[in-house]
Amino acid sequence: MEENVSIIEDLQKETHGKYKFQRVLGHGAYGIVFSAIDKQTGRSVAIKRVEHIFDSVLDAKRCLREICILSHLKHENMTNLIDVVTLNDFQKFSSIVVVMDLMETDLFQIINSGQPLTVDHHRYFIYQVLRGLKFIHSANVLHRDLKPSNLLVNSDCDLKIADFGLARISTPDEQSEFLSEYVATRWYRPPEVLLNYHTYGPALDVWSVGCILAELIMRKPLFPGQSTTNQISSIIDIIGSPSEEDLEKCPNKNARRFVKGLGSKHKIPWRHVFRGYNYDKDEVDILDKMLAWEPENRITVEEALAHPFFETLHEPFDEPVTFPIDNFAFEKEDITLPELKQRLWEEVLKYHPEFNAKPK
Repeated sequence: MEENVSIIEDLQKETHGKYKFQRVLGHGAYGIVFSAIDKQTGRSVAIKRVEHIFDSVLDAKRCLREICILSHLKHENMTNLIDVVTLNDFQKFSSIVVVMDLMETDLFQIINSGQPLTVDHHRYFIYQVLRGLKFIHSANVLHRDLKPSNLLVNSDCDLKIADFGLARISTPDEQSEFLSEYVATRWYRPPEVLLNYHTYGPALDVWSVGCILAELIMRKPLFPGQSTTNQISSIIDIIGSPSEEDLEKCPNKNARRFVKGLGSKHKIPWRHVFRGYNYDKDEVDILDKMLAWEPENRITVEEALAHPFFETLHEPFDEPVTFPIDNFAFEKEDITLPELKQRLWEEVLKYHPEFNAKPK
């Protein structure tokens, strides 16, 4: 508690007294999140304080990447960036405060609550995820870390996709750094990530959505692997072994050998997997299309939105797209921490031009 009081005192200084802080919403590897009220407007907000951002190039890039993506993309099914602020002193700049829409809970909390969930709940939640992804993917952005705790929800079931720290601009020649830094939650990773394919595309997010849909049905993870190899085994145990043709596309010989060593397994019918759970046939059909082993065979976001499961919600003219984002200059591998600090300071200045004294 005393630690929170100290953090709130720091936050009061960093946000220049603009917000009244209420309660802690969560702690993460990258800092702490509070609910607060904008004293001028009365608006409820979520305030994330990210500390030690310049401990490594990786941490600084992650922070800058999320701010840049949220600054570029505005959509009803994405968290909305309201403010980016810190102390007005470049020399003491070591943490940053990000202010966003306040949401009441997340899908992880809902799935693990005693609240009844109907097929209509499944439909509406997943529709909103896909509607947000259509917009995100049209910008050439891959989220790469979709999971229930990153899907924020209000009591009226409105949903926003959050946490873009692992997101990346997708380009055809994407190489090592894009892949090596991939540390997203294992249970929602597709086979092409688990088996170290050289490139990824939007299909990796579609796989994650399929896992989340199954979790809404079962109220527990579909593929709760204990390790990377166990994750692959868990997937094959349910969806069956990949075909020889599918496996040929895996560039890693050891990975191919491991999968073949698991033996030939048949797909388990979804009606057996979901026996005793609440679902309908269209729901299982779209789930099956999302959880195809080969990325090229997976249903796309636009195809998913047009699927019969979303017939009552799908409205093409109310599912906007945007312009592609070019890769941010800071993504180049040889950028230094001082350069990243300068770039983050420039992001702060976009929201607070009054800080615009030249950094020393």
